[in-house]
Amino acid sequence: MLLAGIARADFDSALIKTMQAVPVSTDGAGMGGLNITMPAGTGTNPAQNALVVDTEFNKSVLGQGYLINLSHGPTLAIKAGNASIRLGQGALKLNYYQVDTISRGSKSILDPNAFTAESLEISYGFKLTDTLSVGMSVFPESKFELESKVGSLRLGSAEGKVKGAGSLGLFWKLLDEKLILAGTWNISAEKDKQTELGFTTTSHVMTNVLRLGMAVQPWKGGTIGVEWLGMKIDRSPGETAWASKIFYGAEQYLNERFCLRAGCLNGAPTAGVGVVLGKKKNIYIDYAYLANPIEMDHYWGSSSGHMIDVCIAW
Repeated sequence: MLLAGIARADFDSALIKTMQAVPVSTDGAGMGGLNITMPAGTGTNPAQNALVVDTEFNKSVLGQGYLINLSHGPTLAIKAGNASIRLGQGALKLNYYQVDTISRGSKSILDPNAFTAESLEISYGFKLTDTLSVGMSVFPESKFELESKVGSLRLGSAEGKVKGAGSLGLFWKLLDEKLILAGTWNISAEKDKQTELGFTTTSHVMTNVLRLGMAVQPWKGGTIGVEWLGMKIDRSPGETAWASKIFYGAEQYLNERFCLRAGCLNGAPTAGVGVVLGKKKNIYIDYAYLANPIEMDHYWGSSSGHMIDVCIAW
């Protein structure tokens, strides 16, 4: 039981690390998983919400699908949607994320072969000046469940619920908007419950994540960015895990309606395309391919992913 409990905690920490690094927007996914520096109102930086002020649109809705295949693990489907509305010198946004297991799999009966999660985020970003924006997010709902089964026999399960979580963000344009500096800090407190062979244990997890990034726009339609993520996971009683990661990629608009993206995430390539439709150029369709979107090789083997979204603004 002790060894199984330790393995479960290690798996849980690995999952927290990889989920913090998963791209949340299709445009950023194509650019190597960039989440906070793209000059668009997407990503995990709440300060990016303020960029809506630079457009002619007041509202938008977005729907997204994300499929992750694991060579020795489950197939995961991530669904997301958000709606935003201009409010003052920025925008208020509501984000919803859901992860479901659509096929089971695991390298070992000790590793979970099913994973589900759900998260709701409310964020607001606004402009302090023409070039500097700030923002904040809160997560009123965030939870996950893990399960290990052989046939109909349930060997173990785990569930976690975030008791409190939030983030702060900054987005700063310099040098005639050719240079972008961005940063976010996220903190969450989570309570986990693990059950194996009828025995249940409870632990508390505190996660601190700092993400810093820089992007340049050296020519018309082109963006090149790099981001660094540093993470600390404190788990009771007295366990601490650290992680860091680098993301980098580029985007080039060939014209006002079509762009190409490329990057590197987890040591593997990413690629994407974006299309702008409509007379008012208010419909955005983006697709991204990721050769290794999550690092869970020790438990679930190699991964690959496909991501697509549609956004309509008015």
